[in-house]
Amino acid sequence: MKLSLNWIKDYVDLPDSLTMEKLSFDLTMSTVEVEGTEDLSKRFDNMKLGVIKEILPHPNADALRICKVDLGDDIYDIVCGGSNLYENQKVAVACPGSFCRWHGEGEPVEIKVSKLRGIESYGMICASTEIGLAD
Repeated sequence: MKLSLNWIKDYVDLPDSLTMEKLSFDLTMSTVEVEGTEDLSKRFDNMKLGVIKEILPHPNADALRICKVDLGDDIYDIVCGGSNLYENQKVAVACPGSFCRWHGEGEPVEIKVSKLRGIESYGMICASTEIGLAD
């Protein structure tokens, strides 16, 4: 069974200094065995919220587009095949070094700066399934 720490905090006042490891140990010693813990926030390391500023056709691929995405510190080119994108849309961006599931399936893959049909792409615009938020 998986339990959310936030759900537990709805019912029990826990000290701010209590670590996940200490809580797991205390639960195992007093009630039930805790087999493992996962910090879900780690899934979002190197991910940012971006705003699409401009969408251009890809010169070498009809199904791809070049999105100019504002990530707060600069505007980056991201090559994307999504047909549901539009200017001023807020999007989840997997920046280099982050991990996501390609089309929401399989094991997470590391995102890197790469060239797609000759155009350099800084990261990946992600659908909810690709970053584990579909459910």
